[in-house]
Amino acid sequence: MSLHPFYKTVSTERFGDVLALKYIANSGPQLQFHFDPGVEGIDICQINIGFPDTDEGRDQLDRAFEIVQPDGVEKTIAGSMDQLAGES
Repeated sequence: MSLHPFYKTVSTERFGDVLALKYIANSGPQLQFHFDPGVEGIDICQINIGFPDTDEGRDQLDRAFEIVQPDGVEKTIAGSMDQLAGES
């Protein structure tokens, strides 16, 4: 039996260790990032990137997971947090 990796951790300067997780939700495949935002009073946060609920979507998830790197993860999280801050 061959096991396929479904998670990895990457170390970022701004958010420390981030867990990248391949996940198949009811709505389709997702690449999830779990991280500590470093904001007092806020616990672990999660950002999901969704893919189409098709074989191609699962392939896209696999390819995205393979290229997860600290710089890209940090930019993705920072962009999402900045977007949320602008909404408040």
